[in-house]
Amino acid sequence: MFLYTIIILLLCFLAWLIGREGDRKNSNLNAVEDKTKANKGNTIRILSGNTGRVTLNSYLADVKVFYITEFNRVPAVRSVNNIDMMKAHAYLAETFQNEISYVHEHCNFNVAGQKTLPVKTVFIMNGDRMIELANDNCRLLHGPEYYNWADKVLAKLAEYRIAVTPKQVMDFAQHVEMN
Repeated sequence: MFLYTIIILLLCFLAWLIGREGDRKNSNLNAVEDKTKANKGNTIRILSGNTGRVTLNSYLADVKVFYITEFNRVPAVRSVNNIDMMKAHAYLAETFQNEISYVHEHCNFNVAGQKTLPVKTVFIMNGDRMIELANDNCRLLHGPEYYNWADKVLAKLAEYRIAVTPKQVMDFAQHVEMN
């Protein structure tokens, strides 16, 4: 009798495992790609399923991973640093308004100025191009056919460079910032 009970329990366990595997295969979240990336304690899951769009469960994903997931190719990346984000944002939105497919943006509300300010903006453009504008820098992601385009855009964005104040170094400890 004890042997029959163990056999029945094993069969029930195997049926449960098979059913669980079937549920996972038929799930709407079953993706062509299911990537998980740890980013400073936040988990970002990129699921591209039936919709063909990317679902982000955190602040925006790394733009290079986003590009690869969206366009299924590895990008060429160009960047310019220390630029005025507001001027660059206005230039990009106006100049490429007819080429931008959609925009992902993370903003903070400035209470003193009573307006929303972008922290990170990703412009997804036709022609397998993306522009990321964040942290006083801009990255252009594109295919090999857009090098000339990227050079022209970077030259224009370089006009919005801001002066960087040098960081003070303590006398007795080199490369240590003062608090």
